[in-house]
Amino acid sequence: MRSLFDDSCCGRVRPASTCKGCVCSVLNRLANSNNCDVLADTRTVVNLLPKGQAGYLFMDGAFDPTPFTFLGFEQNSCCARFSYEPADGATGTRMVIIDCNTLAGISRVPQVQ
Repeated sequence: MRSLFDDSCCGRVRPASTCKGCVCSVLNRLANSNNCDVLADTRTVVNLLPKGQAGYLFMDGAFDPTPFTFLGFEQNSCCARFSYEPADGATGTRMVIIDCNTLAGISRVPQVQ
């Protein structure tokens, strides 16, 4: 029998996460400050490898991988938020939201010091 409080702020039952795979796991750990060795800082810049693709994701028609700055991860929806600078000369940072289940890989971009 269901409780009267199942769907209230007093005791909401969360559905099981549908976020599967190592990329989802890495993003979840990063979002919760449980960083792994590969992604060891809070404003991590990464390249993203979509499932079924031979190369990293690029935006704005450029053929070089777009460096994405990780902003956050929502475990319930599997959505990861990233920002990036447009390669087409446009001004202003853009944001993209990606379902982590659509990613086959993630690679940290070395920061030039």
